[in-house]
Amino acid sequence: MEQRSKSPGRGEETRLRLLDAAAECFAQGGYDATSLQEIVRRAGVAKGTLFYHFANKEQLFQALLERWMEELEGQLRQAINVAGSLPEGLARLDALAEEVCRDANGRFQLLLQFWAQAMRDPKVWAASIGYFHRFLNLFAGFIEKGVQEGFLRPVESRSTARVAIGLGMGLLLQVLLDTQQADWPAVLRYAMRLLLEGIQQEGPIETHGPG
Repeated sequence: MEQRSKSPGRGEETRLRLLDAAAECFAQGGYDATSLQEIVRRAGVAKGTLFYHFANKEQLFQALLERWMEELEGQLRQAINVAGSLPEGLARLDALAEEVCRDANGRFQLLLQFWAQAMRDPKVWAASIGYFHRFLNLFAGFIEKGVQEGFLRPVESRSTARVAIGLGMGLLLQVLLDTQQADWPAVLRYAMRLLLEGIQQEGPIETHGPG
């Protein structure tokens, strides 16, 4: 279990500095090749300070995953739950597209490390799949709301949510591989509209490509 500092201000600042340094090291060198000594050197703290906040490298790695997933989940929940209707929720998700793509450029290498480590470490796998199911439930509930409002056809919500998540993850992979060749926020918004056109109740929506 992760230890918490008794000094919320300074202690939390140090913990965040360690997380930021670890994220940079893992993204650049990979999980296995990154040493704790390298992380504390980049964070500018003593090794004992790291062990005050994290028991080992595995726990630090899991804390990074939790931080990123909780940030993304919070953004999605705010966009969806604050909306009064599905169309309004979609508009709010549109506004997140640019931020998501920008974050992917800086964090996707780290996400690849999470995936690779999850294949080898049951604890990382459990944390990763747990967040996946939370996102799945979030999107499924959003789709069910659209069906109840009469905006969407009576589709199977969880299967549709899986398609939406798969589409988003595939596009984020392209952001990493082909960063400069497209307006990725526009492509992401376009993809959402194409998916929506297939499940909305009646009448086509605007699907002109982003160019």
